[in-house]
Amino acid sequence: MKSRRPTSSPSQTSAPEQSPQEVVEALDPSLLHIVGEHLGMGAGVLVTQLLALVPGWNDDLLNEDGSPVEQVEGASRVGDYNLEKRHKQVVGPEIEEYGDEMKPGLWQDFVAGVGDGATAAPGATYQLEAIVAQHLEEIANLFDGDD
Repeated sequence: MKSRRPTSSPSQTSAPEQSPQEVVEALDPSLLHIVGEHLGMGAGVLVTQLLALVPGWNDDLLNEDGSPVEQVEGASRVGDYNLEKRHKQVVGPEIEEYGDEMKPGLWQDFVAGVGDGATAAPGATYQLEAIVAQHLEEIANLFDGDD
């Protein structure tokens, strides 16, 4: 059996040596923001879903007249699926504010991304829950014979 190893020597294929500082300086700040945003979104969706297990966080958000609200920051009502307390932005805006106060740099870009993702997560979670609930209701209606 033939070897699949490259025939060139290591000195011909290795990248030029870079110090850790040079590697960090070469990072694209937008990449760190994107990584932070995805991390913030994932953590925010997880926390929003876990809050469903905590009494009080599933309370419907109501107007002064007692009717369900039509929207909160980051989410608009979908069909008959009410917005709940856990769908409001809570921690994300605080992380964004913390990031805004930081000295500009790579860490600030990452923290700002985490804040953006965590801020968007409750609304995105609501949208996903509402769409899934609508589809589940449609499937249940197929079996019930209702239209």
